[in-house]
Amino acid sequence: MKTRDFTIAGQPPVPARLYTPDFEGQLPLFLFIHGGGWIGGELDTHEVLCREIAHGARCAVVAIDYRLAPEHKFPAAFDDALTAARFCLEQTHDLGADPARVSIGGDSAGGNLAAAVMVALRDQGAPMPLQQVLLYPATDFRMVTPAFTNFTGPGFGPQDFVWCADQYLSAETDKLDPRASPILSNLRALPPTYIITAECDVLRDDGEAYALELAKAGVPVELRRYLGHPHGFLSLPLDVAPTAAGIAHVCSALRKAFATDRVQ
Repeated sequence: MKTRDFTIAGQPPVPARLYTPDFEGQLPLFLFIHGGGWIGGELDTHEVLCREIAHGARCAVVAIDYRLAPEHKFPAAFDDALTAARFCLEQTHDLGADPARVSIGGDSAGGNLAAAVMVALRDQGAPMPLQQVLLYPATDFRMVTPAFTNFTGPGFGPQDFVWCADQYLSAETDKLDPRASPILSNLRALPPTYIITAECDVLRDDGEAYALELAKAGVPVELRRYLGHPHGFLSLPLDVAPTAAGIAHVCSALRKAFATDRVQ
């Protein structure tokens, strides 16, 4: 596995890391946007997950280090993610990857950014990826789902999400901005979508409601709920069986998408 840190040109520039597994030929590309509640996470926190995806999906992976709250409020992280997405779709040759086989995704807050970016790419008439991969994403800052209001499990809970939202958003009206709550967007003509949710997760219904709205809009969706598991379980140690199984399912979904013709 080779890695290379580089910078994506933008206002401001976006730090990034390229993972290139040791496979022959021109590789497909996966842009991964990390989670961390819009306030945490960086290139090193998701290093293992990116390496596992690069190897298991037989693809190059670009991870980005977008600006974090509270120093950088919404929509700074969204803007950085959109800059990175356009680079990966329009300048794929700079990475030595196949421009016809690009997927975009992320976990938690990164899944939120990936989903919002996908809508922006469509609305801007930009090239579109083959697929989006959303891992227990936040999709609705209104925070009214049963999983949110009735949450009783351990780990990341409603109060944690509210605190992160307060750090990320500047005003109550931001919650209704589709760039923050992508479930409020027109979801038609988006790429096929793979979504993972966790049963014991305050964001479980965010991902599952988003899957339903995508399906209503005519978007092909595959949804997989992991029973008995908490938010963020794909970042647990690899010897935890659900973590390894979940990563394997993500890699399988990516390989399947990369084996298809490009969606126009």
